[in-house]
Amino acid sequence: MRLFIAIKMPENLKKEINEDIKYFSKKINGVKWVDSNKLHLTVKFLGEAKKDINRIKDNLEKISVDKFNMRFKDKYEAFYRKNFAKVIHLPIKKDKSLMLLHKKIVSKMAKLGFKAEKRDYYPHITIGRVKKGNIKREKLEKLFEKRKVELDSFMVKKFNLIKSTLTHKGPIYNSIKKVELK
Repeated sequence: MRLFIAIKMPENLKKEINEDIKYFSKKINGVKWVDSNKLHLTVKFLGEAKKDINRIKDNLEKISVDKFNMRFKDKYEAFYRKNFAKVIHLPIKKDKSLMLLHKKIVSKMAKLGFKAEKRDYYPHITIGRVKKGNIKREKLEKLFEKRKVELDSFMVKKFNLIKSTLTHKGPIYNSIKKVELK
């Protein structure tokens, strides 16, 4: 079972981000855009979990973090390889509470055998993955400057353990556990 831990986006933000996705989709070819219903912030990707799911759920229940406001940076970004875009995303500000939640989740999951990432956690919402062609950094940077992020922050009240089923039409996400924050 393929699993990840994430914060889901409220419906109003999904709609606003989807407007940006529509804008970018008219300007950039070769990108597989994320369906707005699947927009989320991954806190920890677990991958194929052969472990007891109930142990994962129980450990997530033990995490205690206060509710917090999630804020967005003011422009879209991309992850690049050799100056060509691979992933287009909406970066999230590294709020102290978000980073604490991430740290606690990683720690709990490490005790169950899920390894921590070697690179630093960079919170973001993926909006598109480049599938064809080479999209240069300069082109994207100009577009990102024209389309500033004007999204309100939102109160994070819970996180989810999500099962991801890969299909030829894309992933299907099912929340199998919701954990409320204090």
